[in-house]
Amino acid sequence: MLEEVPLPVEMLMTATMGRVGQPAVYVTTRPTDIDAILAKQWYDGLTATYTERSWELSLNMFELSGGPDNLRLVVNKIMKADPTALIIVDPENQAALNHILATLED
Repeated sequence: MLEEVPLPVEMLMTATMGRVGQPAVYVTTRPTDIDAILAKQWYDGLTATYTERSWELSLNMFELSGGPDNLRLVVNKIMKADPTALIIVDPENQAALNHILATLED
């Protein structure tokens, strides 16, 4: 039994609170800590928000296995697939995410 909620799960829960129906994607550059695609599928299943569209959205995260340099590529793909998506990142990537979102390519 877990003694505490893992940090990525806690961040996801906090970030999505009150955002019922909005697609949420946890984008991590630490794939050895957590499988972001599996986490999305679990989140969607547990919150009854799983759809074929949300599954397709999760497929945009495969490039994360290539490391932090692919963060911009993944965020661009997710935002093109669904501009309403809530992107959640690890705290050390927040500044990079803010910059990426401010300079998104059309």
